[in-house]
Amino acid sequence: MSYLTGFEGGPSQRASSNYMDHSTGNNVAYALLLALYRRNRTGKGMRIDLSMQETGVSCIGPAILEAQRGIERPRLGCTHLWKAPHNVYPCAGEDRWIAIAVSNDDEWAALKDVMGTPGWAQDSRYDSVQGRWQHRHELDRQVAAWTSPQDAKELASSLQAQGVCAGAVMTSADLVDDPHLKQREYMQTIDRAGGRRTYAGRPFRMPGLSMAIRNVADLGEHNEVVLREVAGLSQEEISALAADGVISNRPRAEEKAP
Repeated sequence: MSYLTGFEGGPSQRASSNYMDHSTGNNVAYALLLALYRRNRTGKGMRIDLSMQETGVSCIGPAILEAQRGIERPRLGCTHLWKAPHNVYPCAGEDRWIAIAVSNDDEWAALKDVMGTPGWAQDSRYDSVQGRWQHRHELDRQVAAWTSPQDAKELASSLQAQGVCAGAVMTSADLVDDPHLKQREYMQTIDRAGGRRTYAGRPFRMPGLSMAIRNVADLGEHNEVVLREVAGLSQEEISALAADGVISNRPRAEEKAP
């Protein structure tokens, strides 16, 4: 169902909450399946008590264990506890980036080959995993200088072909047009009242079953159903909410269509 209400907060606040929303939603689905399984086995229902905060804490188990042992670590950003180079590096164009991760000496040798074996990369400080990590900041500056004039996607393909873990940082537009996702038929285009839109599909496949999305709710399509049948509001109360702009089934007049 699509149920739209007003939202206090800007895009950054919405984006920061979405990651935990997804993880919590997945855990809710798992819990519901377990409850349904128990009901089918025993005939008894089950009350589910699930917390978004606890879902988040469950994702940082190693950090919880380290805290109990008195182990303190600085914020790593995109770096790694021992791998280097391991970061996101600038590429040609506006806000274009590539992620590169080197885990061992063979991958470092492969990266040097792709870079054309520059003189700075022959420094003995970079000959070991430990040495590269200890001098990771200088290493990052050198790698960034090499990546910055290059196309992210082309460079990622070149690195992958030589066994170096790398990937272009994709924008939303990149994902919609990505050849791999298209070949997998992951992105699905559906006609709605607001026009033709592309939606993310299901990230799994099951033999013999269609994974196509059959129903996509329009913006605010089920506002009245939810408020009337779940919240118990009268038609007059629902109409008042719509008149005040609390609920809507269309974007605000000042908002441009995507």
